[in-house]
This record gives sequence, structure tokens and C-alpha cells, in this order.
Amino acid sequence: MKSTLPACLTIREVAAYLRIGETKVRKLIRLKKLAAVDIGKATGRGQLRITQKALDDFQQSLLVSALTPKPRQKKEKPPHPKDAKYLS
Repeated sequence: MKSTLPACLTIREVAAYLRIGETKVRKLIRLKKLAAVDIGKATGRGQLRITQKALDDFQQSLLVSALTPKPRQKKEKPPHPKDAKYLS
């Protein structure tokens, strides 16, 4: 699929594209769910860029996780008030 996005995107551009906040994009990068390249290491400014491939991979992972059924977990019942260990 051909995209009209540039090869490298800023956090602001990714946030606008995904329709989420810039803070959420930074959190996804910090949690290593979205890959980013720090191009500001030499200047010490910490400028992050996200490649088109990283964005595509992230969107694919969202699609896969949405389509994968999650196992149901049993809820633990609260202890019965007449349970022996609660009687003194």
C-alpha cells in the first residue's frame, strides 16, 4: 500500500496521523511498542523520528492483537462469611 506520508515523521505528525496525543506517542516509544530513532544525540536535544516502516509495524501489531482472541480468566469469588478461617 503506497502512503503519502514522509519517510520519517515527528512525534507531532504521528500523533496527528493516529489521532492520539503526543504524550501517548512518547509513552508508546518508551514502552518500545513504537520504534523511534533519536536524531538529536549529537546536539543533546533528543529529537525523535518515527519511520514509515515503524508506524506500519505498529499498526499491524494493533490489528493482530485486536483479532487474537484473549483467554477468559476466571474471577475469584469473595470468601463466604461462614468460612471457618474467618470465624474466631
